[in-house]
Amino acid sequence: MSSNGPSLHASPTSLLFGQRGDGTIYVRTGIWGKTDARIVNATAQVLTPNRIKITEEHLVSADSRVLRVTQKYSLLLKDKKVIDCLETVQINSDGSSSPYERPIDSVNFHGVLRILSDKEDNEIRTELLREGDVSQGTVEGSKNFSQ
Repeated sequence: MSSNGPSLHASPTSLLFGQRGDGTIYVRTGIWGKTDARIVNATAQVLTPNRIKITEEHLVSADSRVLRVTQKYSLLLKDKKVIDCLETVQINSDGSSSPYERPIDSVNFHGVLRILSDKEDNEIRTELLREGDVSQGTVEGSKNFSQ
Protein backbone atom coordinates (compact mmCIF):
# COMPACT_ATOMS: atom_id res chain seq x y z
CA MET A 1 0.00 0.00 0.00
CA SER A 2 1.30 3.41 -0.83
CA SER A 3 1.00 6.23 1.65
CA ASN A 4 -1.52 7.81 -0.73
CA GLY A 5 -3.70 4.68 -0.81
CA PRO A 6 -6.52 3.76 1.56
CA SER A 7 -5.72 3.30 5.20
CA LEU A 8 -5.71 -0.22 6.56
CA HIS A 9 -5.68 1.14 10.07
CA ALA A 10 -8.29 2.13 12.60
CA SER A 11 -7.20 2.09 16.20
CA PRO A 12 -8.25 2.47 19.79
CA THR A 13 -7.25 5.71 21.51
CA SER A 14 -7.89 7.32 24.89
CA LEU A 15 -7.89 4.15 26.97
CA LEU A 16 -9.80 4.42 30.25
CA PHE A 17 -9.17 1.49 32.59
CA GLY A 18 -10.05 1.27 36.28
CA GLN A 19 -11.98 -0.25 39.16
CA ARG A 20 -15.26 0.84 40.72
CA GLY A 21 -15.98 0.56 44.44
CA ASP A 22 -18.13 -2.56 43.93
CA GLY A 23 -15.19 -4.56 42.48
CA THR A 24 -16.11 -4.01 38.84
CA ILE A 25 -13.16 -3.53 36.50
CA TYR A 26 -14.00 -1.43 33.44
CA VAL A 27 -12.39 -0.36 30.19
CA ARG A 28 -13.50 2.20 27.62
CA THR A 29 -11.73 3.35 24.47
CA GLY A 30 -12.53 5.38 21.38
CA ILE A 31 -11.86 4.05 17.89
CA TRP A 32 -10.33 6.45 15.36
CA GLY A 33 -9.56 5.79 11.70
CA LYS A 34 -9.72 6.98 8.14
CA THR A 35 -13.12 7.76 6.65
CA ASP A 36 -12.77 4.84 4.18
CA ALA A 37 -12.43 2.28 7.02
CA ARG A 38 -15.86 0.79 7.77
CA ILE A 39 -15.99 -0.69 11.30
CA VAL A 40 -17.51 -4.19 11.31
CA ASN A 41 -16.95 -5.15 14.94
CA ALA A 42 -15.32 -3.63 18.01
CA THR A 43 -15.27 -5.18 21.49
CA ALA A 44 -13.54 -4.63 24.80
CA GLN A 45 -13.36 -7.51 27.29
CA VAL A 46 -12.10 -7.51 30.87
CA LEU A 47 -10.48 -10.94 31.32
CA THR A 48 -8.94 -10.55 34.79
CA PRO A 49 -8.53 -7.59 37.16
CA ASN A 50 -5.29 -6.65 35.35
CA ARG A 51 -5.89 -7.98 31.82
CA ILE A 52 -8.09 -6.70 29.00
CA LYS A 53 -8.57 -7.54 25.33
CA ILE A 54 -9.74 -5.13 22.65
CA THR A 55 -10.68 -6.40 19.18
CA GLU A 56 -11.48 -4.17 16.23
CA GLU A 57 -12.36 -5.29 12.69
CA HIS A 58 -12.94 -3.03 9.72
CA LEU A 59 -13.34 -3.26 5.96
CA VAL A 60 -11.43 -1.08 3.53
CA SER A 61 -11.31 -0.91 -0.26
CA ALA A 62 -7.86 -1.23 -1.79
CA ASP A 63 -7.02 -1.62 -5.46
CA SER A 64 -10.58 -2.70 -6.43
CA ARG A 65 -10.87 -5.32 -3.67
CA VAL A 66 -12.22 -5.32 -0.15
CA LEU A 67 -9.86 -6.14 2.70
CA ARG A 68 -10.83 -7.13 6.25
CA VAL A 69 -8.38 -5.82 8.83
CA THR A 70 -8.52 -7.39 12.30
CA GLN A 71 -6.60 -5.77 15.15
CA LYS A 72 -6.35 -7.43 18.56
CA TYR A 73 -4.86 -5.74 21.60
CA SER A 74 -3.90 -7.72 24.68
CA LEU A 75 -3.26 -5.34 27.59
CA LEU A 76 -1.68 -6.30 30.90
CA LEU A 77 -1.58 -3.83 33.78
CA LYS A 78 1.92 -4.26 35.27
CA ASP A 79 1.63 -1.51 37.86
CA LYS A 80 -0.41 1.65 38.41
CA LYS A 81 1.34 3.52 35.59
CA VAL A 82 2.45 0.91 33.02
CA ILE A 83 0.39 -1.31 30.70
CA ASP A 84 2.13 -3.95 28.59
CA CYS A 85 0.55 -4.16 25.11
CA LEU A 86 0.67 -6.85 22.42
CA GLU A 87 -1.05 -5.86 19.16
CA THR A 88 -1.78 -8.40 16.42
CA VAL A 89 -2.93 -7.20 12.99
CA GLN A 90 -4.22 -9.55 10.28
CA ILE A 91 -5.34 -8.59 6.78
CA ASN A 92 -7.64 -10.90 4.83
CA SER A 93 -8.79 -10.51 1.23
CA ASP A 94 -12.32 -10.10 -0.06
CA GLY A 95 -13.61 -9.06 3.35
CA SER A 96 -13.41 -12.67 4.54
CA SER A 97 -12.85 -13.58 8.17
CA SER A 98 -12.93 -17.35 7.69
CA PRO A 99 -10.73 -19.15 10.23
CA TYR A 100 -9.59 -21.40 7.37
CA GLU A 101 -8.31 -18.63 5.13
CA ARG A 102 -4.69 -17.60 5.49
CA PRO A 103 -4.24 -13.87 5.98
CA ILE A 104 -2.57 -11.85 3.24
CA ASP A 105 -0.41 -10.33 5.92
CA SER A 106 -0.01 -10.56 9.68
CA VAL A 107 2.15 -8.63 12.11
CA ASN A 108 2.68 -8.44 15.87
CA PHE A 109 3.76 -5.36 17.81
CA HIS A 110 4.85 -5.27 21.44
CA GLY A 111 5.19 -2.16 23.55
CA VAL A 112 4.36 -0.40 26.77
CA LEU A 113 1.52 2.08 27.23
CA ARG A 114 1.78 4.82 29.80
CA ILE A 115 -0.30 7.67 31.12
CA LEU A 116 -0.11 10.69 28.83
CA SER A 117 -0.06 14.28 29.96
CA ASP A 118 -2.88 16.54 28.74
CA LYS A 119 -0.38 18.14 26.34
CA GLU A 120 0.62 14.76 24.85
CA ASP A 121 -3.03 13.71 24.53
CA ASN A 122 -3.85 16.95 22.69
CA GLU A 123 -0.84 16.50 20.39
CA ILE A 124 -2.01 12.99 19.45
CA ARG A 125 -5.55 14.20 18.74
CA THR A 126 -4.20 17.06 16.63
CA GLU A 127 -2.05 14.61 14.64
CA LEU A 128 -4.99 12.23 14.11
CA LEU A 129 -7.16 15.07 12.80
CA ARG A 130 -4.35 16.43 10.61
CA GLU A 131 -3.96 12.97 9.03
CA GLY A 132 -7.68 12.86 8.25
CA ASP A 133 -8.72 10.40 10.96
CA VAL A 134 -12.19 10.66 12.48
CA SER A 135 -13.76 9.26 15.61
CA GLN A 136 -15.62 6.07 14.67
CA GLY A 137 -17.16 5.16 18.01
CA THR A 138 -16.52 3.98 21.53
CA VAL A 139 -16.28 0.46 22.96
CA GLU A 140 -16.66 -0.51 26.59
CA GLY A 141 -16.32 -3.63 28.67
CA SER A 142 -16.58 -4.49 32.36
CA LYS A 143 -16.58 -7.44 34.72
CA ASN A 144 -17.28 -7.71 38.43
CA PHE A 145 -14.65 -9.56 40.44
CA SER A 146 -16.13 -9.16 43.93
CA GLN A 147 -16.85 -12.34 45.87
